[in-house]
Amino acid sequence: MDLPASAYIGTIDEGKMYFFKADCPIGVKDHIHICIKRGETVLLFATGSSQVEKAIARAKALGFDLNSYPVFLADSINQLRKPQTYINCNQPIEVTHNNFAKLLKEGKVYELPGIFEAESLTRIIEGVKCSKLVENRIKEML
Repeated sequence: MDLPASAYIGTIDEGKMYFFKADCPIGVKDHIHICIKRGETVLLFATGSSQVEKAIARAKALGFDLNSYPVFLADSINQLRKPQTYINCNQPIEVTHNNFAKLLKEGKVYELPGIFEAESLTRIIEGVKCSKLVENRIKEML
């Protein structure tokens, strides 16, 4: 039986990690994204792990607040794939629950094991709020 996309809405949870495949029309392809939900909006934040030092150096060179690139260590709860991973809080991807559910149904995005707990999500939200690039409308959502 083929489930409707609406059946996937209930599986979208805050703090979950999702992998965006190469054919996904949004986000950073072939990267993990962290989910924060607000109302009917899903905000997703791309991660990076292989170039943490380069990302921090770039942030410094551009005069960004380093809190907009929080670094997290892998542990048994978040189950990140690399020892350390940064989150880019400067370019949130905004999508409705319905559209994100369609991407899940179509297999363009899939859920990964592990979760970011409240303390980690708070660091991401703080990173968004100190970003010079994120619209105030999105900051106010958080």
